[in-house]
Formats: sequence, C-alpha cells, structure tokens
Amino acid sequence: MLVVEDIPDVIRVIRLALHQDFRVLAAADGLKGLELAKKHRPTVIVTDLMMPEIDGLELTRRLRLDPTTKHIPSSC
Repeated sequence: MLVVEDIPDVIRVIRLALHQDFRVLAAADGLKGLELAKKHRPTVIVTDLMMPEIDGLELTRRLRLDPTTKHIPSSC
C-alpha cells in the first residue's frame, strides 16, 4: 500500500492501523508518490487531496495515464 499524505501524523496513524495487513510505503507529496508508485507498484494507493507539488487529483490522473501504474486502484 502506498500512502501519499503531507501530514506526518496521518501517515503514522495509517501505518499503525494497517501495518499487520500491509507493507505501507509513504510519500509526503504527489511527485514522490508518483516516483514510489512506479518503482514499487503497490497493490493500492491512498492519497490526500491537497498536497504540495501536485495534488491528489493530479497524482491519480498521472497514475491512470501511465501504462505501468494505470492498473493500481487509487483514491483521494
């Protein structure tokens, strides 16, 4: 699972809640999230809507346009 979120406390809560069922990767902005998605090909991506660099909607749009990541379910 990839979590793209710019608030560290939110990432910590998600990791705590899901660490037993998922390996949770995290990125603090959309550009880093895009990079991690291409590198690790997570099963699912959960992204914040409003973030630095690119927002969650733009991140989702770019993921769906890229043939290597378009199959990954994502939501913001």
